Amino acid sequence: MTHRLFACLLLCAGQALAAPTLVASFNDPAGDDNGGGNLLYPMSKDYQEGDLDLRAFSLSRDSDGFWFEATFANPIRNPANAYAGAGAESLGDWARKGFYTFNIDVYIDMDRRKDSGNTFTLPGRKLRIDGNYAWERAVILTPRPEAIRTELMTALQKQYPERSNGELDASIDQSIYLPTKVKVRGKTILFFVPQDFFGNQDGSDWAMSVLVTGARPFSATGGSLLSAGKTPLEELELGVLQPVPGRSRTSFGYIGNVAPSPVVDALLPSADQQAAVLSGDLPLTGVSWGKHAGNDTAVNSPRKGSQPKKAVAAETSGPLGFLKSLMGDSSAKGPRREGPTPSVQSLLDPRAPRYVDGPGAPRQSVPQTVPARLETLKQLLDDGVITQAEYDKQKQRILGEL
Repeated sequence: MTHRLFACLLLCAGQALAAPTLVASFNDPAGDDNGGGNLLYPMSKDYQEGDLDLRAFSLSRDSDGFWFEATFANPIRNPANAYAGAGAESLGDWARKGFYTFNIDVYIDMDRRKDSGNTFTLPGRKLRIDGNYAWERAVILTPRPEAIRTELMTALQKQYPERSNGELDASIDQSIYLPTKVKVRGKTILFFVPQDFFGNQDGSDWAMSVLVTGARPFSATGGSLLSAGKTPLEELELGVLQPVPGRSRTSFGYIGNVAPSPVVDALLPSADQQAAVLSGDLPLTGVSWGKHAGNDTAVNSPRKGSQPKKAVAAETSGPLGFLKSLMGDSSAKGPRREGPTPSVQSLLDPRAPRYVDGPGAPRQSVPQTVPARLETLKQLLDDGVITQAEYDKQKQRILGEL
């Protein structure tokens, strides 16, 4: 009996040591699951008001990585019990992670430097992010991560046929993570991201912008032509239900003449701030903690006399803007390009070289100034992306070009 008791105590002690440590936790207002104020839930038994009403969100860390935890107003619907399906197959056969009605985007600002990261959101979200929350890593929880990644890769292959699949894969993997380790418990969903995705960061001084959208459980089908003037990335919905006028059985609807962002709820301090952001007048902020925590309760109104900013970002900060900046104009039809994996700097730093095409000329990059390159290199060192030895070597190389 003594040996059994001792073994039990050891097991309990081991479990306690392995328990995740809370990094940050936030509450979200109740009843704000209507986007900017005019979104309507689908007229389907698969949804009811409150299903996508985010109530709390937290981040914890263990020895292997990070656990993100989201709690909703209603119990999370199990796809095995879903009303919708595809032919003889149930949603349970398609969405195998224990949920199917929503996506959660988490855009993480790891360096807390204004405008040093990305200010776009992924295709289908139709929002931009405030420069004070510019992100370096994005975690996208979706019911079918493998299928969504395939959709993204297919669109990139169509838009950038001169790029190798290896380059495109690396471009996604360095900055976007789609969790496959997921746990659903009543109203709460937990999803895991390994430490490697965040380098040597411990999460103690981050900010994040969190979005909830309705999920499109099945992949887009059909071979219809792209809408006039739209590129494959601009056409991509990437698993998000897009709102339609009035009421709908299959998607979110809306009241009014202008289609709103498809974001149903966002992690923000007040419903008023969410309404201002999701109506398209303001960039999305978020929540922060640590020594560089910002004033997350502030709502920055547009300057007097300025034009309201559009919900859809400009070309340089639009869907997958970092890949557009890196890879150039999607209309280029040069030979398929084989080359080294795009660097983290090329993907995540807005001052990185931009690829351009001259008339009849091969693709080439626009060089940065030496001070800008040295500043970027120092930031990579400060962020732990490169070592001191790598920094010293690259610094000497840059100075040697003078």
